Amino acid sequence: MNLKKIWLLSFAMMWAILIAWCNQSTPELSFEDTLKVYGEQKSMLSEVSSFMNDKESQIKDTFELTTKYATENSNWKVVAKTLIINDNATKDSKAEISLLLDTDADITKTEGFLVKSAKIDLDTLVKDFKIYFKLVDISAEANQKEYVWTMLALIDWFKDRWFTLNNPEITELLKASNSKEFDLTEYIENQENLEKFFSKKESTKYDGDPAWKVDFNMDEVKSFIKEVYRLSQGDLTTLSEENPLLIEQQQENIEEFNELIDNVQVSNVEAYFVIRSEDKVDFVIENIDIQWDTALLNIKETINKKMIWDDSLTYTILLSQATSEEDEDIDNIQMRAVIDLVPSLLTYGINLKVESIINDEIEEIFNAKWNITASISDKNVELSPTFNVNFSNITANVEAKLKSEKINDYEFESPENAEDIEEVIGSLMWGQEYENQTSDEDFIDDEWEINLDEESDDAEIE
Repeated sequence: MNLKKIWLLSFAMMWAILIAWCNQSTPELSFEDTLKVYGEQKSMLSEVSSFMNDKESQIKDTFELTTKYATENSNWKVVAKTLIINDNATKDSKAEISLLLDTDADITKTEGFLVKSAKIDLDTLVKDFKIYFKLVDISAEANQKEYVWTMLALIDWFKDRWFTLNNPEITELLKASNSKEFDLTEYIENQENLEKFFSKKESTKYDGDPAWKVDFNMDEVKSFIKEVYRLSQGDLTTLSEENPLLIEQQQENIEEFNELIDNVQVSNVEAYFVIRSEDKVDFVIENIDIQWDTALLNIKETINKKMIWDDSLTYTILLSQATSEEDEDIDNIQMRAVIDLVPSLLTYGINLKVESIINDEIEEIFNAKWNITASISDKNVELSPTFNVNFSNITANVEAKLKSEKINDYEFESPENAEDIEEVIGSLMWGQEYENQTSDEDFIDDEWEINLDEESDDAEIE
């Protein structure tokens, strides 16, 4: 058999496999089974969330973010590097943070204050719900050198010293946030939880595939959103009775949020659960109107085409705002965002364009593009997102690298001789030597003696 025949047979076999794949029948699933498949299928987001929230592991994150942006007259670069270790069981955490700023702007031609370069290194620690931090290093170059030197000289006293934020309210909030957690991924995977959110279930076809057309049970949806927000505020029952104002503030926040959700009205819903295969179900919202106060938000989802790996989706979000009597020359004000989701084998792309529409005149505000490359396993997660945005006269490019891995052997230790930052700042403001002065008498004895000459307005310092 010659080489030409081998190529022809191989090509014919590939087409046969592709045709068989495209023509395979889609299973008919009950609504309960459809929701079960939808909840159990793993997306990139759900896998990363499950990894990060593993309550039996410590997570070590290494993150580097480089941002470059250009204006009409200069280029800027900001680099952020962090090393973070979190204990998901105890909520102890440690972070090493480094920030670097640099620009090619001509600082000599700038009248106002302008920093040409700056660097700051900072360590933080949360141990037993108590916050510690240390300034490791700081430097800067600017056009007003004397001012920078003065500021750096004042800050230098704080370098390489551990401080603590001894605030009972913050400690109470940290404890409350750890007392009750809500795992959204785990909740969605439960078919019974999802089922109560939908009403008017109707068997139909969508894009040639079996589907269930649904409407939202808004009472259940609103109750769910309120509960998630309440849990995000922490378990109020754990807050000490010694902080009644804190409890009152938390309750006010929850009540204001609940009132906001109650005033939201949803209408014109056209949504489907589309059964693609026995282990893949898509949720498609072709149209939904969300109204609150004088604003109307319309969301439409369009499936552009079926790709080998996944569907390419477009979301169009239109925000309309009612005009007031003062806006006599404006008939309507709208903001439109168009979001394209383009998945592939190794990357996930997101394109965003935002426009303003005033009296039917369209003006682009900004456009942005994301690309996310991910590698996920049981032991580590690696994400490499890139981001490009154009806004007015500014163009920005962002590159990031995140590596997360599970560890189990890191020991968090509270720093010795950590100083209370509030006491330190208070002492410095009053001119006291923080480590030695403890009374008003000591303060008076150590201060300079100032005599006022009755015949002169000048003060003589001895």
